[in-house]
This record gives sequence, structure tokens and C-alpha cells, in this order.
Amino acid sequence: MAIMSHMKNLTPLVTAARNFFDNFPRVPKGTLQPFVPFLAWYVLLQGVIQIINGFRGVSWGLHYGSLPRMFATLIDINPLYFLIGGVLTIAAGALYLTAFPKLSQVETRHEGWEKWVLAAVVLTVARLYEMLFTGGSAGWFLISALIGWYLIFEFERAIGRPAAAKKSTTSKRTKKSSKK
Repeated sequence: MAIMSHMKNLTPLVTAARNFFDNFPRVPKGTLQPFVPFLAWYVLLQGVIQIINGFRGVSWGLHYGSLPRMFATLIDINPLYFLIGGVLTIAAGALYLTAFPKLSQVETRHEGWEKWVLAAVVLTVARLYEMLFTGGSAGWFLISALIGWYLIFEFERAIGRPAAAKKSTTSKRTKKSSKK
């Protein structure tokens, strides 16, 4: 229930991102449709991987002083940055795991998609944080974020949005075309 209230807070962000990706070329719905039943398993695997990566970051932060002096001098990054990045990544992984049950059932798939979006937002924030404070690659962050978010919204089309969301989008498009 608390996750859904966070999703309502993210609605303007999701709408803006959806509008941004509406300008991109579409993947044919029939191409993505065969992958939709496996989407839940991808999200589960992503959650496990992110939790493992998060624990690795926490471990780096906690064991920084025990690194050989040569490596600790070369890195020259405050260990607290690794610790915070690890905690953010663990949180993202946990959110991915909560999306799995909803995505695995046809009736609740869009609800699972919303949880997936929330997890992806937290993971994007974690990756941005790591890029800024621990020396990650800006190019890799930008490319992976664009591709990831593009596919998230393409899969939303393959899954299908609830009728209320479709009506609001359709009515907005109808109003825009009537103004022209």
C-alpha cells in the first residue's frame, strides 16, 4: 500500500518520461509480447543482482581501510560514498523483488509494472549517485538509463495500461488534435 502511494508521487515524473519516449520509434507490439511472460523473471533476477551489488558496495565502504595501501591511495574516495551507494542499490533490489509477484500474474501485471518503475527510479538514482561520487562513467550511465527506460515504457505498451489511464491519455491527445 505504501509503495502505491509513492507511485502516485512519481506520476508527474512517469508522465514526463512517457511523453519523452513517445517521440522514439516504437518496437512492434508483437515483438515484445512473447517476452512479457518472462518479464517477472527478469525483474526477479535484476533484484537479486542489485542486492548482491549493493552488499558489495557496503562491503567496500566497511572494509576500505583493510585494502592494501596502494589501492586505497589510488582510489582516494571516501568509504562513506561506497556505503551509501550500496544501501541505495540494496533498496532498489528489494523493490525489484516486490514487483515480481505482481508481474507474474496476468491480472496484476500493470501493478507490477508500476512497482518495476519505482524500483527503476531508485536504481537510476543509485547509479547517478555512484557516477557522481565514486567515479562511474557518465556515458555508460546515460546509455544504459536511456535504453532501460525506453524498454520499460515499451513493455508498458505490451502489457497494456488500465482503462482509466488509457482514457486520460486518449482524451489529452483528442484535445490536442481538436486544438489544431
